[in-house]
Amino acid sequence: MPLQGNLRNFSTTQLLNLINLSGRTGTLAIFEGVSTGEKDAMGDEKMAPGEERASVAFKSGKLVFASLAGQANDLVAVLNKAGKLTDAQAKIIRERAKGTADKALAVRLMGANYVTQNDIVSSIQQYTLDIVYNLMSMNQGPFVFNDNALPSGERILVPIDLENVIIEGARRMREQEELIKHLPDLDRAL
Repeated sequence: MPLQGNLRNFSTTQLLNLINLSGRTGTLAIFEGVSTGEKDAMGDEKMAPGEERASVAFKSGKLVFASLAGQANDLVAVLNKAGKLTDAQAKIIRERAKGTADKALAVRLMGANYVTQNDIVSSIQQYTLDIVYNLMSMNQGPFVFNDNALPSGERILVPIDLENVIIEGARRMREQEELIKHLPDLDRAL
């Protein structure tokens, strides 16, 4: 049976810590909450999983992949976002490499001297971290952790230690809370 719950009861930081300490392999999916009209044991409204908001994969307790719903997460999009490919280059590569797996495309891009292996690894790593730090600010919504479910073999998985991710995410959350104390309403003109 998969691990499941709601982020209001079990935060993303706690989930990451649990996955890290237990060395789990699998995929964490976070969903939009859909009200069921029922109450849970704590008296809070029950939420059923709706559309998937994000997916984060782990291998032996290490973060290896992350994606947000509605956001392109193929290698070309990641390299374009990191500034390793221009918009024009990304468009041409996308047209010419339709249906090519990320791993095969990486080999072709390195062979054509568009990028280096280090460019690819660092871009994927930063893209993954950006998504996870974004997820750490979510405080509501159903989640499900499915054991041994990983992205397809076509994806490039870059292992990242969760300990540092958790520490950095907690630091960012504290900064955000401090900012909210001083600027409680960002819609108000100063």
